[in-house]
Amino acid sequence: MHTEVGIFTSRNTAEQVAHELVSNGIPESSITFLTGENADLEHLSTTDTEPDGMGKAMGAFLGGAAGAGAGAGIGTAAASLMIPGVGPILAAGIGAAALLGIGATAGASLGAASETALDQGPPKDDVFLYHDLLKNRRTLVIVNVDKDEQADTTRKVFDARGAEDVSEARSSLKARHDANLRQAS
Repeated sequence: MHTEVGIFTSRNTAEQVAHELVSNGIPESSITFLTGENADLEHLSTTDTEPDGMGKAMGAFLGGAAGAGAGAGIGTAAASLMIPGVGPILAAGIGAAALLGIGATAGASLGAASETALDQGPPKDDVFLYHDLLKNRRTLVIVNVDKDEQADTTRKVFDARGAEDVSEARSSLKARHDANLRQAS
C-alpha cells in the first residue's frame, strides 16, 4: 500500500487535484479530502508503521546480520574441509560476504513485502502534523493506492499542481515547536 499526501494552500486547487486523480484512474474510494471545515482526523485510517521505505531498510539490515552470522559458521566449516592452506579466517570472510549479500537481499524483499501488507494509511505520528496544517488553512489530499503506477501518477499530479512537500512541512512544524520550547525556558 502506498500513501501519498498532497498539501495545498488553496481548497480549489485541492479539489481540482482530486478530480484529476480520479480522471487518471485513481479510485475515488482511495482519496481522502481534508479541509479545516471537515477535519475528521479521528476517522482517518492510519498505520503504526514508519514512513515508506523503512520496512525494506530494516529487512536488509536484519537479513544482512543473519547472513553474516550464518556465513561465519558455514565459511569456517567449508574452509577447514575444502581450502587447505588458505586459512579459516580468509575463507570465513569470503563465505560470510557471500551469505551477507544473499541475506540482505532476502531481508529487503521480506521487509518490503511486510511494509506493503501492513501500511494502511499515513503514520499515526503525522496526525498532529495534519491537524496543524488544517488549522493553518491548508487542504490535504491523502491517497492510498496498491499499485506503484498509481502512486507515481499521484505524485506527478501533486507536483504539477504545486503540492507542498510533507517532509518540509514536518520539518517546519518541528522548528516552530523547538522555537516555542526555547522561548518558554
